[in-house]
Amino acid sequence: QGLLSWREGFHEKTVELLKYQAERREWDWEPMFYLGFNLFFYLNDTQQAITYLQAGADRPGAPLIMKTLAARLLHRSGQTLTAIGFLKTMMEQAEDEPTKAIYAKRLEAYMGVYELEQAVQSYHTNYGRYPSVLDELVKNGLLKIIPQNPFNEQYFYDSDTGRVFFDDVR
Repeated sequence: QGLLSWREGFHEKTVELLKYQAERREWDWEPMFYLGFNLFFYLNDTQQAITYLQAGADRPGAPLIMKTLAARLLHRSGQTLTAIGFLKTMMEQAEDEPTKAIYAKRLEAYMGVYELEQAVQSYHTNYGRYPSVLDELVKNGLLKIIPQNPFNEQYFYDSDTGRVFFDDVR
């Protein structure tokens, strides 16, 4: 991972080697993490990246970041509801309260995103365009209020695509 993946023309070979390692080291989350990263970053294969990150997140000792990254990629690929389900499962399996609290906060953020996405799609269906700002959803009766972002910021909204994010990393 440290050498081959960064060299032009070796991305596919690195993925092949990491898959080989991941199959033989069933207890090790790291090959799955690097597979997910390489598939997403170098090969632009978000769906396969998600698959490996999710599988790796279930392996012993997998760090919290791996689990939240899988949820983030799910959302970024238009699968917010799947991200919510994944985080719910991770939260239920968490063994300590601080980890559960981290998942709960992210889950709340994605629930808000999903509510806003549904309202944005309804707006688009009704008006033939995406709203310019999220406040139009309230003004037009599609929402009573804009859900609160648990990360103490407003939700980020791209009016060109109708996509909603709880952070500004797109």
